[in-house]
Amino acid sequence: MQKHITVAIVTKNRPKQLERCLKSLIVQTLLPEVVLVIDDDPNKSAYSVIAQFKNIIPIAYLHKPNEGVQKGRNTALIRCQTPFLSFIDDDCVADKNWLHSLYTTITQKKAAYCIGESKVLNPQYIISETQYIFQNYWFKKQINCKQEITSYYFDTKNCMIQMKNFKKHHLIFDIRYKTYPYGDISDTDLGYALYKQNTHGIYTPWAIIYHEETPSLYYLIKKAYQKGANAYLFEKKWDCFGTMVNIYNKGKIRWTLRTIKYWKNDYAMTRGSSLHRLCQFFIYKIYERSYIEGYVHMQQKNNPTKILSI
Repeated sequence: MQKHITVAIVTKNRPKQLERCLKSLIVQTLLPEVVLVIDDDPNKSAYSVIAQFKNIIPIAYLHKPNEGVQKGRNTALIRCQTPFLSFIDDDCVADKNWLHSLYTTITQKKAAYCIGESKVLNPQYIISETQYIFQNYWFKKQINCKQEITSYYFDTKNCMIQMKNFKKHHLIFDIRYKTYPYGDISDTDLGYALYKQNTHGIYTPWAIIYHEETPSLYYLIKKAYQKGANAYLFEKKWDCFGTMVNIYNKGKIRWTLRTIKYWKNDYAMTRGSSLHRLCQFFIYKIYERSYIEGYVHMQQKNNPTKILSI
C-alpha cells in the first residue's frame, strides 16, 4: 500500500548507514510515494547506494555538497510535493510499521506533526546506551496523558509533518546553528516556533526507529559542548534565557553541589549492575557538564563583560 508521503533523508559520507536505512524503508507496510535523498557529500557517496534501490522504491536524489543538515532539511520542505513529509536520519533503521503508525496517528488525531518512539540501535556500548536512557527520560516528560507533546520538542530523525501547516506559517530550519561534529538543535528551534504559535504535535509509541548513538566518549563530549553553545544562541534568538540551561546552577561550584544533593535522582534512571549504573551516572554527568561549558563559552563570547556566577 502506498500513500502520498515523502520520506526525506539528509546524508553525508555514510553510505553503509544509508544503505541500512533504505533497506528498512523498502519493507514498510505503508510505502512512501518517494524517498528524497539529499547528499551533502562533495564526493557523492550516496549516489552509488541509491542505485541499488531505484527499481524497488521511487527515489529522488539531490546533490547539495557541504550545505549542512539544516539546508538539506529545508530543501526537503521546498521540494516536497506530497501532503505529508517524514524525516529520518541516515543512521537510523525503521521498524516495518514505522511509516504506517506515523500516518495513522497524524491523520486520526488531525495533528500538525507526529513524533515516534526512538530506541538505541547499538545498546552494547555503554556510551550509546547512556545517551538513550537520559534522552528518552527527558522526552517522555514532554508528553501528557493524551500523548500530546506539551513543549517545544521536535525530533527530525523520527517524525511526520503536514505540509499545509508548515507552508502556511513559512516554517524552516534555522541554518545559523553550528552542527560540527554533532550538536544540531535546529529541530528544537523549529519546535519552539510551532510552540509559540500554539501548534502542538502528537506522540505515538508504535512508530519505532532504532538510532545509532555515538559509542565514543570523545564525540559525546564534542556533541554536548556544541549543543550547549547552540542552546545559548537559541535562548538569545527567542529571548527565553533559562529555557535550556538553569542559569543559577551553571557555575562549577553550584553545579557540583547540586549534583551531590540530587545524585540519587539521576542514578535511579540508570540500568544494570551497580558498577554499570555508576558508569552510566558519570557518563551522564560528563555530558551535562560539557553541555554547560559549551553554553558558558558561547555566553562569554557574546557577552565578554558579563560576570558569571559560581
